[in-house]
Amino acid sequence: MAGKQPSLDPISSKKRTGTPVFMPKQPKRKRRAAVQRSHSPKNAASPCSVTQSLAHGATTNSLIKRIAPTVTGIEAGARVMCSQNQVVALPTETVYMLCTTMNVNETDNECVMRLKQVHSSSPRRPVVILESAQQLNTLYSLKETSYAIRLKNGKATRPVRLNESRQVLQKLATKFWPGPLQIYISVEDSKKVPSFLLQDAPFASTESSNTQYLPLSCPSHPLIGRFLTEVFSNNTSNDKDRVMMIGTPTNSTTARNVCDQYSAHDLYVLVGEEQREVFHVPTCAYGRECATCLYIDSTRRVIYIVGSKEETMVHVSPSIITKTLLHMTNLKNLQQRVICAVLKNWKVIDRRM
Repeated sequence: MAGKQPSLDPISSKKRTGTPVFMPKQPKRKRRAAVQRSHSPKNAASPCSVTQSLAHGATTNSLIKRIAPTVTGIEAGARVMCSQNQVVALPTETVYMLCTTMNVNETDNECVMRLKQVHSSSPRRPVVILESAQQLNTLYSLKETSYAIRLKNGKATRPVRLNESRQVLQKLATKFWPGPLQIYISVEDSKKVPSFLLQDAPFASTESSNTQYLPLSCPSHPLIGRFLTEVFSNNTSNDKDRVMMIGTPTNSTTARNVCDQYSAHDLYVLVGEEQREVFHVPTCAYGRECATCLYIDSTRRVIYIVGSKEETMVHVSPSIITKTLLHMTNLKNLQQRVICAVLKNWKVIDRRM
């Protein structure tokens, strides 16, 4: 009679006497099909590839190329825009914008002509897209003037050199940027700015009939913010060859709409609807442009509020702007005191309908 087989411990897979038993290797169970992860370098889509089907039923077009909303894709898209003078459709919190880079000192370079050709059907002129208000200082030099405060004893403080419109822009940008609000700043010397960027005031006024404005924007969506960072980090030009990004708003709120609207043009589109990496933030959440904007008239020291009073995208009022201009973080700082004293002479006029 055969001996009794030793029992096995189901947990330790060993004899109860302590002697290990080598169990046969169990076959692996079939796993469910793995979901493709965009952050995996092995499975990641190529940064720039031909747009095929952005959504169900989208029309394929060999001229429009897609850019994946990943760090690698954005880096590749920025290099394409800077080195090949390409037009790229970038998503914002409002609508998609057709963007490209241009030299500050040039007006008819290849990328600007291509942007005009792509968006020739729209009467809208491009706007300058900034990372922050401080970037305007590196693009255009604004004339500075010396100011001082007269004390109670009759003596004046040490003079402080500043540009009023620049200080107004920085204070308004601190309050409303990044965001959908566009700010127009009056141009002191129109010869230093490309003419196709300048715009007239939309309101009827004999006082501001000869004043031209430069439109500025600073979107808050992380995709276009990261794209701006990559564009300016790739810029290796000197001060005489400064580069800026300009963009024209479209009526498109998805990448598929961009492909349908500009199907006959050779351009790139950054697909913001895909859920990729850290940039998964809803694009074009508002679905339209902001109906309110600000005009800074440095000649008359006036800030005009233009647009619709029913706009709910941003909350703007004369009292808010006045409070923003006179705000100081350090009452003992001489420069802030001088700036506050100068900006007290500015007025805010509400021209909204």
